[in-house]
Formats: sequence, C-alpha cells, structure tokens
Amino acid sequence: MLGSVGAATMFPQWAGAVHSRAPDAPQLLLQIKLGIGEPRSGRDGWRRAQVRAGLATGSLLQASVRQGQLEWLVDPASGAVQVVAGMLLVRRDGALIRLRDRSAHAQAAAFGYPGVCTAPELFDAAGIALPAPGPLAGLLDASGLGRGLVRLRVFAQG
Repeated sequence: MLGSVGAATMFPQWAGAVHSRAPDAPQLLLQIKLGIGEPRSGRDGWRRAQVRAGLATGSLLQASVRQGQLEWLVDPASGAVQVVAGMLLVRRDGALIRLRDRSAHAQAAAFGYPGVCTAPELFDAAGIALPAPGPLAGLLDASGLGRGLVRLRVFAQG
C-alpha cells in the first residue's frame, strides 16, 4: 500500500501544482538536469534508471552528479505511483553531497507531467543536513524520461 509522502502533503498550497508550475512564493535554490539511462524493470515491480550524468546549479550549490538512480513503482490496483531518487553530487570545492528525494501520487500519469511535487533532502558526507533558507520542496519533471532527460527543481518554502 502506498502512503502519501510527497511535498504536496508537507506544503498543502502545492497540492494543486501537480500539473502546473510552482507558486510564485517559493525561492528557487537549485536546478538539477539529469541524463538518465534506459529504464529497467525489477522482479519487485520497481522500474529503475541509472543517472548517467548531471549538473546542479543554483544559489544553494554548484555541483556535478557523480552517480544516482531514479526508481518508481506503479500500484496496478490503484494506479498510484511512488518515486524515489538518490544521487551523489560533487560540489565545486570537492565536497560530496547526497540528495534523496521521494514522492507518492494517486495517479501514475502524474509521473509523466512536469511539476510533480517531491520532498528533496540534501546531506553532507557525514549525513548532516545542508543548511537551507527554509524547508525544501521539489518539482520533478520526468516528462523527458523516454528521451533520457529528467529535471528536478528544489525550492525553499518562504
């Protein structure tokens, strides 16, 4: 059974943003553009795609993506989708940063739209959360997944 762990539940004002853009109030901190490999299906029902390349730019940090994986599971009974992403970033000063992101939506079709609300978390190599100007919320654009392109935008909630 899938739970609701997306940014829409953490930030109710984002609940209607699943098929649209983010509200004007949040501050864009980071934009991550990813090159994704061919999706593969696992025996457990999850589909997985390796992150092949990526670049993170923004006021929060500048980094390249060293490795990562995007995973999603569609519940055949309800059509709900759960999305999990994990990446290792190398900041320009050489520091390693881990990004974890997750989301759950009532309809699998939401995964193909730009602007799926997510809940990103950024940690340093010691597992300590990176300082941010407010709680983080993300928008995942997986509409280019078939072309090997995914984009994640990370916002600070004002």
